Amino acid sequence: MSVSHGRPKEREHPLGGTARSAKGALMGGLVVENLRIEIPVAGRTLVPVDGVSFRVETNECVALLGESGCGKSMTALALMRLLPEGARIAKGSVKLGTPAEELFTLPEAAMGKVRGGRLAMIFQEPQTSLNPVMTVAGQIAEALAAHLGLRGAAAQAEAVRLLEAVGLTRGHLTAYPFQLSGGQRQRALIAMMLAGEPEVLIADEPTTALDVTVQAQILELLRGLQRQRGMGLLLITHDLDVASDMADRVAVMYAGQIVEWASRDQIYTTPRHPYTQRLFAVLPRLERRGQRLDSLPGRVPPPDSVFTGCRFAPRCAAAFSRCHEEIPAFHEAAPGHFARCHLAASPAWQAASPDSQVANPIFTSRGSPLAARATILEVRNLAVHFPIRRGLFRRAVGSFKAVDGVSLSLHAGETLALVGESGCGKSTLARAILRLIEPTGGSVAVAGEALAGLSGEALRRKRAEMQIVFQDPYASLNPRMRIGDILEEGMAALLPLAAAPRRARVKALLDQVGLPLDAASRYPHEFSGGQRQRVAIARALAVRPKLLILDEPTSALDVSVQAQILDLLAELQVAHGLAYLFITHNLPVVGYLAQRVAVMRAGRIVEEGPVEQILTAPRHEYTRLLLDSAPGGGITARHKRCM
Repeated sequence: MSVSHGRPKEREHPLGGTARSAKGALMGGLVVENLRIEIPVAGRTLVPVDGVSFRVETNECVALLGESGCGKSMTALALMRLLPEGARIAKGSVKLGTPAEELFTLPEAAMGKVRGGRLAMIFQEPQTSLNPVMTVAGQIAEALAAHLGLRGAAAQAEAVRLLEAVGLTRGHLTAYPFQLSGGQRQRALIAMMLAGEPEVLIADEPTTALDVTVQAQILELLRGLQRQRGMGLLLITHDLDVASDMADRVAVMYAGQIVEWASRDQIYTTPRHPYTQRLFAVLPRLERRGQRLDSLPGRVPPPDSVFTGCRFAPRCAAAFSRCHEEIPAFHEAAPGHFARCHLAASPAWQAASPDSQVANPIFTSRGSPLAARATILEVRNLAVHFPIRRGLFRRAVGSFKAVDGVSLSLHAGETLALVGESGCGKSTLARAILRLIEPTGGSVAVAGEALAGLSGEALRRKRAEMQIVFQDPYASLNPRMRIGDILEEGMAALLPLAAAPRRARVKALLDQVGLPLDAASRYPHEFSGGQRQRVAIARALAVRPKLLILDEPTSALDVSVQAQILDLLAELQVAHGLAYLFITHNLPVVGYLAQRVAVMRAGRIVEEGPVEQILTAPRHEYTRLLLDSAPGGGITARHKRCM
């Protein structure tokens, strides 16, 4: 519950009423005022969204930024009146269009016409949003019939036009979702949402699971459609580079509230709220190589928290006594730039630029140069070919070359980043190196010993030297086992340790990856995504490996949690001399963590070299395409605005 301390009341939000143009005329788009969502649970009331106000004007993109758990997606669901069971809109107003229509008072039948029509939403995972037993044509036809009354030949013609508008063809009409790639499914979902000719489109993390080239295509598609149709676009994301490419204005959300609201240029040059400043400080970049990222301590407070001061104060290095005692209101720090912070109202307060953050101490790796260290991984002409079978008897008629003659090496204490689009063979190469799948040809040696001649017990023992950390830790951890048992399992199988030393090593591992000792008695579902990834890293370290293969270990994490995991990996590498094969499509992470980069395309390495050379002066056309596709202007120009 909010507590007032009797100070003069500033504006609760930057709207101050219904949005108007400079001439005073009512504007279209979406206006959200004082939105509060409550969820009664076992005698408590959760408040995931508390007093949120913002507006999205026609032909404008507003980015809603913040960590997971801040209330971004819950806000979007409330706008659509699609809240989960038990949640309710306690107060607030949402108006759409000109003249403004209040959505929260509409009967459900009338709201059904608005939802998917005038107000549409693209969800993060298109696979779960598309009906798996209906063709693309059938799903678009449903939307056309519901919102435009089109059927038959007219609906067919409009469906073709919509698919062509999102870069698909007539042939995709008869496809089922499982027959489409991730990018194609997202395009099909966008076509469905456009069928109702929305005035405002909500896009909830629409590119999180996509590689950089497909991400660039989807963002450019949304940008082009917005301008062509004059739509308002509410983009929900935790990717600051995506927001810098897309947004006209930015709303930063923390613990259920908007804490900063300004134009894109104001946010990205002079952020006024300490939370926004810290989000920029944790971004991995090429120029921060060797430095610790300024990761955010603690976590977003849960929605049942009681606040007597600033919600960010427990995590804020600039907090003082007033921050813990008085809830800050919105202050206009500059024309059109609002921040919910006591410091923002002070004339003496100097807003920090994202590019002027003080560097943290540099990681120092003592010892000989990389070239003089032991070679941990040696791959020569590795190939993985899968047979193509056709006909009644499934005869092999050819082969698909998933990995086609790859060679690479990796030294102790070195990180080699393996980058490329989805489907280029990165994960297949990783599994072939570990002999989780058998190579068709070539050789792999780990710590000087060839794997091809090993089998049975010898291969099992060798696997203690090479471990893998997967993208989704929840899917790779046994949900029925406690964390302590998960960490002991590998040691029991691969190390000659008795029970007591194993338990002692579990405690040491938990401390090493920054988890409390009581984590050993808990289950995976009791942890956050970042904590589960720490467990997965601890499990890999449990058997004292020399080589860690990291397959997209940070792609699904917030920037703040990503920074914690990257710092942890860098610290562990320095402490243990680990060799990392880091598979990713996140190029800023590559620039921060890796010493060398190998670019993979269609099963082959097309370019390899030092990270500075590859990211700043690439020679291969495909590498240049990847760099140009990175949001936020790629590696060196974070503030580029695509026009």
